[in-house]
Amino acid sequence: FAGLATANHLARKVNRREVKITLIEPKEINVYEPEYLIWVFKDKPFSDLARPISKILNKSVNWLKTTATKINPENKIITIENGDEITYDFLVLATGAKMAEDKIEANIKVNNICNFYTKEGVEQLKETIKNFDGGTIVITPTTVPYKCPPAPFEFAFLLDNHLRKKGIRHKSTIKILFPLSRTFTKVELAKNVENLFDKRNIKFVSFFNYDGIEF
Repeated sequence: FAGLATANHLARKVNRREVKITLIEPKEINVYEPEYLIWVFKDKPFSDLARPISKILNKSVNWLKTTATKINPENKIITIENGDEITYDFLVLATGAKMAEDKIEANIKVNNICNFYTKEGVEQLKETIKNFDGGTIVITPTTVPYKCPPAPFEFAFLLDNHLRKKGIRHKSTIKILFPLSRTFTKVELAKNVENLFDKRNIKFVSFFNYDGIEF
């Protein structure tokens, strides 16, 4: 998503006669992942989050439907999957983040362990929340840094709102276990967010260092 957005932004800003923009992206469908958190609580198909890249990429951008396999920064050369080389003057790296589920010491496919970073994860999360009728929900990044820093807090507020609408907030506990001292590095922002946690009865535990999950 970041590479696509950057290519579109630059295409609107530069002189197209003087600047050539190339996007190296093997996927043909773009899924708007920032919508995952909201989609979990909405009654709409997952396909609503997907758009063909051909329909949203600026027509002036040269799109190579392949993968970059090597970067030579000294000579400003990118090697792509078929062995061809592409030269550049400026390079924007937008490789994205990958889930490292093998690093989590638990069977994440069972026991209501979900994530909101993958298609499989949010589909499982949606079903889990649909069937949830009370209990404790723990939200925790397993390490830092992690993808989209505000995501755990956004999800906590969305979940709180959902449970209130469903009429089961009074028998539900929401906990955020966080590895750092506060939600954000900016002190004032962190205070505001943590004050909202108190108002919404969301329990925030700082300096929580994940080690593993026992059942």
